[in-house]
Amino acid sequence: MRLSPLGPMHFNAFVGIGGAHFGKGEYDDAARWIEQALREKPSATWAYRPLTTAYANAGRLEQAKQAAAKLLEAFSGLTDRG
Repeated sequence: MRLSPLGPMHFNAFVGIGGAHFGKGEYDDAARWIEQALREKPSATWAYRPLTTAYANAGRLEQAKQAAAKLLEAFSGLTDRG
């Protein structure tokens, strides 16, 4: 991130850091990093998937519902039926 702070994939590092926090059970921190990624690159709508789960695991259910709605808006064919 320090080597290329303005690089076009910089946002992806934020998602990765969020994933690391998620793995440690630090769900609010995970959400914070993924939110930062989406602020940097709003078109990365796939990031709403880990954001939804971070919110849900943090007990932030209303925000999880909103993130899930944005994910489904971007990926209308997405279902829970593999």
